[in-house]
Amino acid sequence: MTHPTSELKLSGRSQFLSRVAELGGEGVMTDAGHYQRLLLQVESDLARTFSALEEDGAGLKEPDASKGNASKADASKGDTSTGDTLSLYAARQKWMASISDIRARLDQSFSAFKKRGDFYLRRGQGRMVCVFGKVKAGKSSLGNYVAYGTDTPTPEIKETVQPRPEFFFEDSSGLNEKMSVDIMAQQRQFGVGIAETTSSIQGFSLPGFTWVDTPGVDSPNASNGDLAYQYIDACDLIVFTLHSGSPERASDRDKIVSFLRRGKPFVLVITASDDVEEDETPEGELISVLSMKSDFVRKEQCRRMKAFVEEALTPEEVSRADFSVVSVSARYACAGSGTQEERWAKSGMQEFFTDLFDTFQAQGTSVREKTALRDVRGCLKETLDTLNEFEVPSKAFAGVIEERQKRLEKKLRDLKAETTPVLDKLTEDLAEVFATKKQSLLYRDTLRRAFISLMAKVATDFNREIGRPPHGVPEFTLSRHSGIPDFQDIFAKTKHESKLGSNIGNALGSLAGGLAGLAGGPVGAIAGGFLGSAAGEGLGSFFNETTENEVKTGDNLQAVISNSKHQMAIWLNEAVAQLETRTKDWLNKGTASSLKTLRKETGQMISAVSGSLEHLNKDFDNGNA
Repeated sequence: MTHPTSELKLSGRSQFLSRVAELGGEGVMTDAGHYQRLLLQVESDLARTFSALEEDGAGLKEPDASKGNASKADASKGDTSTGDTLSLYAARQKWMASISDIRARLDQSFSAFKKRGDFYLRRGQGRMVCVFGKVKAGKSSLGNYVAYGTDTPTPEIKETVQPRPEFFFEDSSGLNEKMSVDIMAQQRQFGVGIAETTSSIQGFSLPGFTWVDTPGVDSPNASNGDLAYQYIDACDLIVFTLHSGSPERASDRDKIVSFLRRGKPFVLVITASDDVEEDETPEGELISVLSMKSDFVRKEQCRRMKAFVEEALTPEEVSRADFSVVSVSARYACAGSGTQEERWAKSGMQEFFTDLFDTFQAQGTSVREKTALRDVRGCLKETLDTLNEFEVPSKAFAGVIEERQKRLEKKLRDLKAETTPVLDKLTEDLAEVFATKKQSLLYRDTLRRAFISLMAKVATDFNREIGRPPHGVPEFTLSRHSGIPDFQDIFAKTKHESKLGSNIGNALGSLAGGLAGLAGGPVGAIAGGFLGSAAGEGLGSFFNETTENEVKTGDNLQAVISNSKHQMAIWLNEAVAQLETRTKDWLNKGTASSLKTLRKETGQMISAVSGSLEHLNKDFDNGNA
């Protein structure tokens, strides 16, 4: 983008002030209100959500490392994979720490946004210029010149200058000079010295614009630099000062590029573009003479600085970048040789003030509204990006929860496998005892009570092993025993039939038949004997006797044991299922439940912010903002 230029060259600071005052402009806007309220709602929703998370996890206790294989050292490191414990206490602590850090950054962003919003209301009339630069880069001197027409205003100038700048103190990092509203009201200028003098947001207002001076962006005191960056998005135009002694510094360029990418008009001011040379008067007296650096040097510095910045931008960014480079000396404008008009032009102030005016004029009367909307858009985008960051630690935490669930399932399978033979042996022993007296009812009752007692101990040991805090004797709801038969002996029934009558009849019949068949010869004797025997047997069967007896062949002990083991297996499945449910409830309380809450709430926030940002971007694309 070509920086706006004007054929009109302002004749002096007074003309600049009168022309800027004539530009007019709107006060602080209303169109941004909807988006501002959304951001405040997100802040409120986050506070409510984190309060719910704290409440949800209030019952979680750190497991006793002595009761399992995990050490307290592991827990303090957030180790979520070693030891037998299934407790998610350490994992949740780590997750909460991560998401709390993210929330803290959001809170800082919201705080800065609200601070700028308040700043808009109190200082936002007309255009707003924010001045950035390194320590001792000439920010304060330049600001004093804009306010008074001199870099070192005297008390007389402060009282008589028209229009009179209204100096203010806005915010402070609490370092370096002790500035306050009262001190600034008395001082009514920017401090100029060899040390870092600005650790606060301070400035002045003149008809049509506000000038804001910030701490050095490269301050060794990080708080100063952080404070300066909080006010970038409040301004309509950025002035960045660079000392002519070394303007091409990579650290400066990095900051300049980051500012340019915010899409704001930008003026790079190379300050202190003067030299002090020794000269001799006709009388032979040595004197110091203040002069501007040569036009060639100044123009070359400006050209090189512009190229230096553009090297760090993409071609597309270069086409959009709205910035210019000027070379000035506030000291020469005040104390150089020649008339005031000559010093005004030669010092570079004419070019600088003309550049400011052209930018103000090009921005139009709704510049404050547009700046506020850009600020809202930037905050919406930052909020959206930061809200999405919650998913990174949440995904890791969900992985730990899933791993715990799998370990729980394996532990329960192992528990069943280890408990089954114990129950089998218990069943066999009890059956042997109660079978002797056939105490079936007492046996079934004892079997049930023995199972409950054993499972209570098994569950207690299991809970201790996995790190679950003690909560009384575990109880289980079991189905009624069925299919376990009473103890019984097994008998076989035998029949004994006496053949005495048949045998006697058979013998007599054979004798009679044989005697009667002698007449028929040998064949007749055989046949007669056979027939006589049959007849005699039939006659003798009337005298036979049959008896029935029961003989004990064993008992049903094995059947009782088999059915009892089957019932034990049913109860074991029921008990393990209940133990699993309770353990999962313990694992999920304050962990999976908290994770679900955060994902649900932030998902709704992301949807709302994303929709508003999309709508606002369309307004910008269509030229409606």
